[in-house]
This record gives sequence, C-alpha cells and structure tokens, in this order.
Amino acid sequence: MVALLYFLTAAILLWLADRYVVPVSRGAAIALLLLPLCFTGRALLTGKVIAPLDLASMTPPLSDYAQEMGTVKVKNPILGDVVLQMMPWREAVRRAIAAGEWPLLNRYEQCGDDLGGSAQAVFSPLTAPGFLLPTALSFTWTAAIGFFVAGLSTFLLARSLGCSITASLVASIAFMFAAVTINLILLPMAMSWALLPFVLVALQRVVRAPSVRTTVVLIVALVLEVMAGHPETTLHVVAIGAAYGMFELVRASRRAAAVVAVVCAGILALFLTAIALMPMLDAIQQSGEWLVRTWYAQAPLRVAKGFVEAAAISDLFPFVRPQYRDFLLPRAEAGSIVLALAIGALATVRRREVCFFAGLAVVAFLLGIDSWPLAHLFHSLPPFDRALNDRVVSAVPFALAMLAAFAIDHAPSRRVFNIAILLLLVIGGGVAWFRESGPIDVQRVFAETVPLAAAAVVIGFVRREVAAGVLVALLLAQRIIGDASLLPVYPQRAAFPPLPVLQPLASVREPFRFVAKGVLFLPNLPTMYGLEDVRASTPITFAAYAETFPLWLERRGFGEVNDIANPMLAMMNVRYALIARGDQAPAGWRGIAETGSSRLIENPNALPRAFIPRLIRFGRTGEQELAEMKEQRDFGERAWIAALQPSEIENGRGRVVAQNAKLGLRLNAEMESAGYIVISNAAWRGWRAYVDGGAVKPLRANHAFLAVHVPAGRHEVDLRYLPASFVRGRAVSVATLVLLMGAGAVLRLRKLKIEN
Repeated sequence: MVALLYFLTAAILLWLADRYVVPVSRGAAIALLLLPLCFTGRALLTGKVIAPLDLASMTPPLSDYAQEMGTVKVKNPILGDVVLQMMPWREAVRRAIAAGEWPLLNRYEQCGDDLGGSAQAVFSPLTAPGFLLPTALSFTWTAAIGFFVAGLSTFLLARSLGCSITASLVASIAFMFAAVTINLILLPMAMSWALLPFVLVALQRVVRAPSVRTTVVLIVALVLEVMAGHPETTLHVVAIGAAYGMFELVRASRRAAAVVAVVCAGILALFLTAIALMPMLDAIQQSGEWLVRTWYAQAPLRVAKGFVEAAAISDLFPFVRPQYRDFLLPRAEAGSIVLALAIGALATVRRREVCFFAGLAVVAFLLGIDSWPLAHLFHSLPPFDRALNDRVVSAVPFALAMLAAFAIDHAPSRRVFNIAILLLLVIGGGVAWFRESGPIDVQRVFAETVPLAAAAVVIGFVRREVAAGVLVALLLAQRIIGDASLLPVYPQRAAFPPLPVLQPLASVREPFRFVAKGVLFLPNLPTMYGLEDVRASTPITFAAYAETFPLWLERRGFGEVNDIANPMLAMMNVRYALIARGDQAPAGWRGIAETGSSRLIENPNALPRAFIPRLIRFGRTGEQELAEMKEQRDFGERAWIAALQPSEIENGRGRVVAQNAKLGLRLNAEMESAGYIVISNAAWRGWRAYVDGGAVKPLRANHAFLAVHVPAGRHEVDLRYLPASFVRGRAVSVATLVLLMGAGAVLRLRKLKIEN
C-alpha cells in the first residue's frame, strides 16, 4: 500500500510538472521516480517503517519489548523530534479525521493542545496522502515523497536554467541526498527546504514571461511552501526567493508586469493558505515560546563560545564531527564530489547564475556558523530577529548542487580533475591534522575520499559523454556509503506494539487523563495508544499552562512528573499513572495491572473532567493565583476564576457528567442552584461554550483551564474547540479558491470561444 501510494503520488506530480512547468523526458521521469528508493527502497517495497522507533524504546514500558522488536540500539539520536512530536501529532490528526472532526484539537497532550495552529503540515497537500496509512508506516511514505520532491524541484530548476538532463540529475541527487536533507527528511523542515528550487523556478518563469499560467505556477509553489509546516524555513525560503527574483528582474524585459504578477501571486497565496496561517498566528501569540522569541529578538545575538569554530570545522571536514558532540547535525555538506564540481564551476564557468548560487552558498554558510557580522545583521532585521537563522545553512548543499550541474555541462575536464586531486590532498591533510586531537569518523573519511578519487580518474581520463553517467553512479555511491545509516528501518510490528499493562484502560468510558512517572513512557508517546497525557514535548505550549509547570512538573529532560500524588494532577483529571514496578503507590491509589517493569495504578479520588468546586475565588493576579494554588491540597474545595473584583463566594451545588464529543466535550449538568463548572481543559482562545444551545462566554479557571457559569436546573453544556481564526481563515481560503476557479473557468470559455 505504501509503495503504491508513493508511486501514484509521484507520478501525478511528474505529470503536473511536465505539463505546466518544465518538460520532463520519460527517462528522466523514471530516474526521478526511482532515485528515492536508494534510501527508502528496502522499507518502501517491503512495508517496513522508516522512523526512529529505537528512541521510543529508551524507557519502559516500550523498552521491555526492545529486544524482541530489535529497537535496543539507538541509531540516530538527532531524530528525537520525529518520534516524540511528528509521529504523535500525525496520529492525533488521523484520529480527528476518523472522528469526523477538523484537525483542530489535540486532546491527547497538555490537557488539550492546539493542533490546527501547530504549523505541522496539517493542511498540506503533500502530507495529506500519508493520512491514508497507519501513522508509523506513513513516515516511510513521507521520506520517499520528501526525497522525490527535493529531486524533482531541483531537476526542474536546473533544466529551466538550460542544464542537460544528466547535469540536472546530478544536481537532484546532490540536493535530495545531502546529509542535512537525509537527517531532516521525516520533519516538515525538510519538505520546506525541498520546495526551495520549485519556488525559484516558478519565480524565474513568471519574471521572464509573466502570464496567467506562470503566475498560477508561482501561486502553487508558494502555497505548497507555506503549507509544508515549518514557518521559520518558509521565511528563509521566501527571502532566498526574493533575492533570486530581484536577480532575475535585472534582465527582465517586462519588469512592471513581472512585479505585478509576483505581488498578485504572493497575495493570493496568502489568501489560499489563510486556513493554516491564521490559526498558526493565533496559537503562536498565545504560546510561551512567543514570549521567549520576543525576548530573543530584543536581545543581542549571543553565540556560544566555540560555536563558530566547531560549526565551521564540522561543516568543512564532516569526518571531524565526533570531536564536536554538540554539533552532530550534518549541516552544509553535499559530499566531496559535488564540492569539487562546484569549485570547478566557480573557477571556469562564466554564467551569471554561478555568481548568484556562489553568493547564496557563502551567505548561507556564514549564517550557519553564526559568523560576525552577517549573523548579527540578520538578527537585527524583523522578522529574522525572531528566527534561528543558522538553519539557513541547509541552502548550502542546494547551492553547491546547482553549481555542480553547471560544471558537468561547462567546466573543462582537466581543470575539474586538478581540483578533485587538490581536494583529496586537503582531505588527507585534514585527516592527518585532526586525528591528533580526537576521534574521527573513519566511514566518513572513506566515503569522502574513495568515490572522489574514482571520480577524478573518470573526469580526467574518460570521454565526457561517458564520464557524466559514471559520475552519477559514483555520487550515489558516495551518498549511500556516507549517510544511508542515518535513516533507521524497522518492521511494522516494532511500531508501538500492544502494551498489556495498559489493556484495562480500554474499557474505561468516561474521560480521564494519564501520566507516567519520571522518565517512563516519554511525553507524547501515550498519544499512540489513545491516552490523554498532561505532559507533552512541543514547540508551541499554551503560555498559561506552561506557567503551572512549577506546581507539578520538573523541567528537566523532556519534563518529568515525579510526585504523582500532587493535587494539581488530581485537578487535571489524572486518574491513572504508570510507575516502575518496584515503586510504592501513593496513599489512596490502587494497583490495576503489572507487566514487565511497569505498573499501572489508579487514583479513585481524581477529580472528573468537569467538576463543581465548593468555593470560588475571584480577582487574583496570575502570580497570586499560582501562589495560592500551590498551597491548595483539594481543588474540589476551591477554584480560581479570572475576574476584576477580588472576592470569594460559595459556589452553587449540583452534579455534572462529562463525555467526549466532536471537537470537545458535552456536559450533562443538574444544578441545585446557579454556579460555576470547572473543566480541566487548557483555555486556548478557541473554546466556545453553549448552554442548551445558547452561546455563553467560557471563563478562565485555575489560571490555565476553563469554567462555565450554568443556571439552576438540568442543562446540556457543549464545549467546542473552534477558533475564530480558523473559521475566518477557512472562509478566506475557500472564497479565494472559488473565485480563482471561477476566473479560470471564464478564461477557459473565452479561449474556447476564440478558437471556435
């Protein structure tokens, strides 16, 4: 199924590219279709999973099955975000879609997290097909389609710049299999960078020949880029695109028309992506991370001591990376063969595009190592002041790939041969120098030298038309030898096997939350079993919720809950906890199940999802609320509700029962007298409350949670997570799409009328 989905999706993209962007020959299409299999084939064709499942098995209960599943040894620690964030988020999206919901609410993390605003490609057309597959298996498809998009878009750009098919394929291989692409391929960041060449080719075409057709291609490129799911990379891609657009505009014959077309394309792309952009901007402004980035923007750029040197050396000499454990992420490398070809282009090829891509490589490299003054200049410019601009280093292998394509077609063979020999000597000298100061990566040394030596022989002594094809094979061999081990592959059965210790929870019908003590069951992983956890590993955390962390969470590692008897956990509806088998359960808790090294226990006194506290305290500042909540031992006794006037009242009495409903909760309340119901869902702005179908204002309770005032009597209360930002964004996107389709239909009818 996963292979069929990949080939079908890739074939459709090839057809669209050939028809509307740049012609793609049958041979090139087959090559582009098959190239991703060099890294994904053994998983794609056998139904295996490309994902760091070993990282999920680092702690119990999954570590109890690591030996059986073959996930004992961690193969690539850099991929932690894949298994601890991307995979659970995709599972949450799949569960929302299966329930007939818009993917807006992630009920499985942090007492209800904003899923639609998480900017993780929820609405991307290049991610959506993966939702048809089981979550873990879908990442095999993600890797394959990510490589394919990177290769196809690079091929299209190279061909549009007049490169031969072979040279364009060399550029495709160099970029799609650059070390940084391989390491990021399971993350939205990789797809964002993979689309950079497509954005550039769309800009080139619309600047050189502004028309409705080329403008539509640019709109599609920008929409895909925005929807790819990494806003920071989108900012960097758009900035590079703007520079390239101005570069092309210098020689454009219809500058005014080109500028108008680009501006219109940008505006329409913003309108079309409003369904993703508006919820994202809304969520970001409510997050603790926004406060951190605001402080970061206002402060001078601080570069850690030794970073510039370490980053530069590990980028220029990848085999030295083991000596810089803090800089293990491959960043600027595309391989020694590509580097030799790129230098050859710089030395011999007289094309204006060489200047642009050489400049891009230099700027991206200097930003990547946080070099003064360039990095500091960017940090002073909004909106780059809020971005981690060292990530622009991912553009280095792309620029080198394009330069390599020019060298294949235009650089004299003898000059490239000399450069390759010189580069071999430099690498050899680097090995001799750096081995004295610490360990070096022997496999990387082999990958960087042996294929380069073979390439030098081919370039220097084999006819050019034959040499180009052999170079493609050597380049592939170099990338496979150097980086194939970066992508771990496991059988499907290793992807979150059934956990008997959790089996009793399958029969529980009322809403409840779950937590694991210490480092057990790392945050977000319970999502894969449909459990609602109060912890999470996420780049966007509701600021008010994060402010409660000191009351119940120890901020170390991924965040640890070590006092499971904490009253805050009972208030948050934590009814079940996983502890080590030898740990003592807190007083009042009871054992439910034991398997392997883990034990499931229950707190019968945990407050339900919605409850009616005896006392309500109003009018406290945020700091006062947190200070008083820290001393509270029973949140069923007292709750805090945001209000202007300080006071404390006796709350109304009654009974309330909660159940999960579409996009939220449904409460059946029987109130003896009017009063406040507290609901332990994080109080993001998107919550709407209805009492018997009539809208009421949801209130903020206990600093970060919800409350609703309900009159006396029997009532049905609905809580739905439907942010106004999403509703408005959806309306804007749909209206824009309808208008564009209508305009397209009118233009088509006019064309047919003229032809007839």
